[in-house]
Amino acid sequence: MALAEAQHPPAARPAQPAASGPTMQLVVFEIGPQRYALPVDLVREVVALPALLELAGAAVGLCGLLNRRGTYVAVIDGRIMVGLPHSASLDSQVLLAGANQPELGLLVDRVTGVEQLAVSQATSLDRRSVGTFLDQVVSTAAGPILLLYFPALLAMTPALDRPTQL
Repeated sequence: MALAEAQHPPAARPAQPAASGPTMQLVVFEIGPQRYALPVDLVREVVALPALLELAGAAVGLCGLLNRRGTYVAVIDGRIMVGLPHSASLDSQVLLAGANQPELGLLVDRVTGVEQLAVSQATSLDRRSVGTFLDQVVSTAAGPILLLYFPALLAMTPALDRPTQL
């Protein structure tokens, strides 16, 4: 699914206050009851949960490998990452994220869309006290969005190096 398809129609999106000053575009998704986000420039693609290549002896939270056009990408279970039990359904989706190419996949319950929010709505977090993968809280009329810290997500897949081309 292309990012444009992940967006809600304008009538379905919660109204956001008019942004004054610098803005950021975020791909917003749900893991359990909470909304999370990654910067839109890091999300390469959103796909329905595919069959994954399971890895015997893999770390808890590593779902397996996703073969995307001949490139294998490690998929992290977002629910396990935030302390929830594993649960995947036909509605589950994988965000393929990376700077220039997909470097990892993140299994989420549902992508809700792309939102443009004012940078002033974000509050930085001390990752040492709240979790290395959390970067900021973005306040919105629909409730808070936790912005994930991409380098920490990459660090969760150390033994895989980066995508493997066949």
